[in-house]
Amino acid sequence: MTQRQELTEFERGVIIGGWMFGHSEREIEEKTGQPKTTIHDTIERYRETGTATPVPRTGRPPILNDRDQRHLVRIIRSNRQQTTRQVHNNFVETTGTAVSLSTIKRALYDAGYNSRVAARKPLISPKKRLDRLQWCRNHKTWDGEEWKKVIWSDESRFTLFRNDGRTRVWRQQKERYDIDCIVPTVKHGGGGVMV
Repeated sequence: MTQRQELTEFERGVIIGGWMFGHSEREIEEKTGQPKTTIHDTIERYRETGTATPVPRTGRPPILNDRDQRHLVRIIRSNRQQTTRQVHNNFVETTGTAVSLSTIKRALYDAGYNSRVAARKPLISPKKRLDRLQWCRNHKTWDGEEWKKVIWSDESRFTLFRNDGRTRVWRQQKERYDIDCIVPTVKHGGGGVMV
């Protein structure tokens, strides 16, 4: 059985207008195609309250409030490589709020965080990052002729042991290359040769 959608304001107005002009509920049903019970309920609501707008449904109140949501984000930001279970345990221990694992997952998704495979990037010190940024700024105005004078070389890494396992991190879509969302790699980690 398909679930019917809420009537639009216009549809409710048509029903009330037809009723006010003396049409019966059956006649309104034939003209609008709406079920008789929907038409009856709309007219009764208008008689009792003076408006056809339905009363907002309260639903179940959320377990986590805004403060809990912010605390959850702080837990994620403190260590991006935690599993969902670790995040859940950390949250329950620090807040004392008993929530399910699925509630934690839903709250993280609502905050824009998803578990993704971490990007692998070379480990670069803060000084080297600044040096590279400065180099880019110094050369951003170069034209094609100046770049033709540069000799480009490439290097290949041959490793004896390599951890090819994937590391997952909690991050938002725009944070793929944030420093705490990547897995740093080093040139000779695990034994290898750069040629």
